[in-house]
Amino acid sequence: MLMLNFYFIALVLFPFASTKDFICTGTEYLTRTTAFYPSDPANERGALDCRSKPIYTLQEYVDGHSEYVSVAMDETLKIPYFTEICIPSLNEKYDMKIKFRVVSTAKALVGLGYSKIVIAVDNLEDAYDHSVNDNVIMVISNDKYLFPCEVGIKLG
Repeated sequence: MLMLNFYFIALVLFPFASTKDFICTGTEYLTRTTAFYPSDPANERGALDCRSKPIYTLQEYVDGHSEYVSVAMDETLKIPYFTEICIPSLNEKYDMKIKFRVVSTAKALVGLGYSKIVIAVDNLEDAYDHSVNDNVIMVISNDKYLFPCEVGIKLG
């Protein structure tokens, strides 16, 4: 009876609590998300990241067509290539843990530090989605990968 009462109390107090494992581990930063789409002719590398690998979009990831979502950040941060980023609000929106990977940089991001992250999306319409143009908590994994990127994509 005690266990049943506890379960009932938990449901009443936390009705929207998820049992899914969307936990993000690492260092948290308040940041502004913006979006770019790789087919935009203004991009310096087109649909390639700083290591000439394909850029993968949020929509490709959500549809199960990629293993991560490509993002760009300020090169002066010297964030290692392929560092994992977690954005809890987007995990919640899409009801899945989304693996964002830092795979490029942008001249427009130089000097902005952790205050901005740019997320790859499929097209211009997706670039205007509020969820990828918002102030969010970003969690940067403490795992280290390869060396940082040089300046990459150019934002219009």
